[in-house]
Amino acid sequence: MRLSPTVKRAAVTAAAGIALATGFSGSAQASGYDFQNPAGTSCASDAYTAKSTGLYQQNGGPRIGTVQLRYSPSCRTVWARVYSDGSHVDGSTFRQETNTYSGHCISGVLWDSSVGQYYCYTPMLNDAGYTSFAEGVASNSSNTADSLWSNTSAY
Repeated sequence: MRLSPTVKRAAVTAAAGIALATGFSGSAQASGYDFQNPAGTSCASDAYTAKSTGLYQQNGGPRIGTVQLRYSPSCRTVWARVYSDGSHVDGSTFRQETNTYSGHCISGVLWDSSVGQYYCYTPMLNDAGYTSFAEGVASNSSNTADSLWSNTSAY
């Protein structure tokens, strides 16, 4: 079956449009990282903290941790990293437009000797064309008091 030149041009134009849209947006690549561990990919290597907020002990107590929204420009993904004075620490990431939660920390509780705090991190979410925020909870050094769940502003 022979196609007319008009049909051929339309097919080529459509294919080019799709390739350009996915190539420039990064959405197709980023969605492949949904719910993956950032430490198991190259995404963590260029990540930076896009947003952060302090976590304070309930009832007006001192700062006992920090929740960070981490962003990878190469992967166009986000995830939460939560620091805590105590070992009771958890977090999650939320993509607003699709009401998608990453789930809780997947790293287990880790120790960062450079800052003297425990931390954990969540799976990644595609952030290409979306806004997201991170949320977390921390505990004091004796694990006798927790913060409320608090979140970063959206990015």
